Amino acid sequence: MDAATWHHRAVIGAPGPPDPLSLKELHALSPIGRQRHIQILGYWLFHRYIDSQALRDYATELDMAWTYNAMSLAGSKSILAVTAPNTVGKSTLVRRWARAIHRQEIGSAGTLDVPPRWNPDPQTQAALIPVAWINLEARAKIAELNTQILQFTGYPRTGQIRLMTDRVVAAIARHRLRLLVVDDVHLLKTSHRDGQDVLDHLKHLNTELGEQGGTLLLIGANLEDTDLVTDPQIARRLKLISMEPFHCDINDTEKGLIWQTFLAEVEEELLPYFPAGELGMLSRATAATILNRTQGYMGDIAALLNEAAWRAATDGTWRITPAHLASVKLSLHAMQGEGLRRETRR
Repeated sequence: MDAATWHHRAVIGAPGPPDPLSLKELHALSPIGRQRHIQILGYWLFHRYIDSQALRDYATELDMAWTYNAMSLAGSKSILAVTAPNTVGKSTLVRRWARAIHRQEIGSAGTLDVPPRWNPDPQTQAALIPVAWINLEARAKIAELNTQILQFTGYPRTGQIRLMTDRVVAAIARHRLRLLVVDDVHLLKTSHRDGQDVLDHLKHLNTELGEQGGTLLLIGANLEDTDLVTDPQIARRLKLISMEPFHCDINDTEKGLIWQTFLAEVEEELLPYFPAGELGMLSRATAATILNRTQGYMGDIAALLNEAAWRAATDGTWRITPAHLASVKLSLHAMQGEGLRRETRR
């Protein structure tokens, strides 16, 4: 990915839903009209974010830490890190949040396809790139990390490591980079020298970003179990945000209420487009089924609910039923967890 692609996706946003129609209006559509309506609905379903109070709370933590870094004295800042087991939704959360930061930083400047420009000094004009997103390669070395940053910002990607590092530092200031996101940092192996060198390089990037009021944000699976959190220099500056799946028993009154409240939010968003549905079709009638199928992992929850809704539209039911939920094939992790829960109940 490069800065233009990131800018386009951040600005364009997700596709919106179709106009809500009653059952009578749906049945009155021509075959082509019905197909078009379902197509728009499908694009919306499979691009939308499923929100929750917990996700909003995580985003607020990111807001506070990012704002503090932006307002505090120049120099090395707090390093943000978001960690969770796989499929909890950490990258999805940060991507949504980072796109909002991008839109906030550029304001109304620029066009849909071209990042806005600004003047680092009276003689220079450069693209405004407030956010850069890098997916760390397995066993990456400093050269590979530098290459990814330079590719994102449009700089030459060849030369000695020191020269490439100088280009990266120059790009941070020239393009007013305020947020550098490095995803998949759990792939970083610090047990060998190259891995430790990359870790030291991240510290250096954090310092350079800090000189510009910027923030380094790391994303990875189960970072609590990696050397990243035990490195003395990083640990002193690390703000670790640990995301968790919904750990709840549907029969536990307090925890079950949190789960049902979340499903009621999802239900409220879906019901205008599923006119045969009713209040409680998710939050009461199928709450236990959804929890058993997903074990509370947001990635699997989104896959289950969005595909079940899609099936309810394409078969003309226009309400999500237990049969729709049962027909969705989920990740191997979710299906294994569902089987384990079934065996435990037996």
